[in-house]
Amino acid sequence: MSNVHIATGGDMALHLKQAILLYCSENSGAVYATIHDVNTDRKTPVLLAGRAMTLPDLATFATAAAGRTAYHGFIDERLLYAGPNTIAWRTPPQRRHVWFGAGSDLGEVSGPANHPGLVFVATGERWYVFALRGTFRPTPESPVYVAPYFNVWDSGQICTGNVDLPDRPGPASIVAYENAFFRSNFTHPNQPRLVKRRGGAKQLWRDLLAGAEFPIRCLIPRNETLADAIARVTKGE
Repeated sequence: MSNVHIATGGDMALHLKQAILLYCSENSGAVYATIHDVNTDRKTPVLLAGRAMTLPDLATFATAAAGRTAYHGFIDERLLYAGPNTIAWRTPPQRRHVWFGAGSDLGEVSGPANHPGLVFVATGERWYVFALRGTFRPTPESPVYVAPYFNVWDSGQICTGNVDLPDRPGPASIVAYENAFFRSNFTHPNQPRLVKRRGGAKQLWRDLLAGAEFPIRCLIPRNETLADAIARVTKGE
């Protein structure tokens, strides 16, 4: 078992006072919690009878935890969704430099290229990318499309490789995630079909590196909305 280190930020003593027990349903996902006082008069602490956790109890606990875990700062206007250890944000269609590694299907080549609108989702050690049609800010009901990039799996998950990612997702880490994606060396497709066009993704990127506008019509629908994709990602799928 991993060691747990508690940083108090100063010279203070911590004493065991209460314990929270969580009861979870494997089928419905329901959670029930009880709070127990602890008898520490003996050498081994003893858990006393508990009571149901109330909403005020939960608010007190959440406030204490938020002091260490919650984000404090300005929110990036591109942020679409924020949840426990999960964020989603959009990047508008733009012209941005990309690199293809020496062992890639295109050979070692790099340069500016036009990109479609994108949605990134970061959760824990996994991150995902999906394409959008248009320049609008997507809603939960907006359809998402296959991102036409090498190194991206069928689920939308991005192959991390040896890329350094932020310690945890948060609004302040958006730029770091984007740089990690766009500045990586794209090497090969991780799924059989990235776009619907003659010559496939290899020809698409040759054209884009030559200065072509991004052909929105070539994007492949994923048959899920943005809300569907985020819900699936948060389940680890």
